[in-house]
Amino acid sequence: MYLKRFRIAAMVAAMASILMVAFVVAVRALDLQRHLD
Repeated sequence: MYLKRFRIAAMVAAMASILMVAFVVAVRALDLQRHLD
């Protein structure tokens, strides 16, 4: 039971970190496009 809960928590943490990285990359790309204009 504890292992299963830990695995779910790890998956949620990994997804959250991936979403944060994707969000930062998207903001960076939009900022670069704005500077290129």
